[in-house]
Amino acid sequence: MKRITYLLALNLFLAGLLYSCSSDDNDNVTGSIIGSWKPVKMTMVGTVSQAGVSRPINQTVTVNECQQKSRTVFSADGTVETTSWDDTSSTCQQISTESSSYIYDSNAATLTMKQNGITLTSKILKLNDSECVTEDNLSNFSLGGFIFTGKITTYNTKVN
Repeated sequence: MKRITYLLALNLFLAGLLYSCSSDDNDNVTGSIIGSWKPVKMTMVGTVSQAGVSRPINQTVTVNECQQKSRTVFSADGTVETTSWDDTSSTCQQISTESSSYIYDSNAATLTMKQNGITLTSKILKLNDSECVTEDNLSNFSLGGFIFTGKITTYNTKVN
């Protein structure tokens, strides 16, 4: 289950720094999204279902050294490139690179990503010069035969 949790969370992060709704309180949003970010930790609270069987999940996943090679790079022109790394075959290797567009709304503390015909919006809980924390509320999100419903919080650090 931990591997499933990680794969769900990492894919969500790498597909768009994650998805949710706007924030009324953005006092913790003081930095710029522009730059290169790496995942550090993710929490998942909700339900994971497969083949009609559902299980509650409340788990924190620390991203390992290989996975921390993954990068999401936001450019000032509204484009974002995501490079994913994983060690699923016992060797740390790059598994994908994707480009998309984004809209960062500092007033609403949201980040909207457009990728592969899907538009998703993340709530930004914290953004400063070194840290970005996003929250996503997902319903029936399908990935690799699993369906997740619940909240994912992703913790990222800026890479110089």
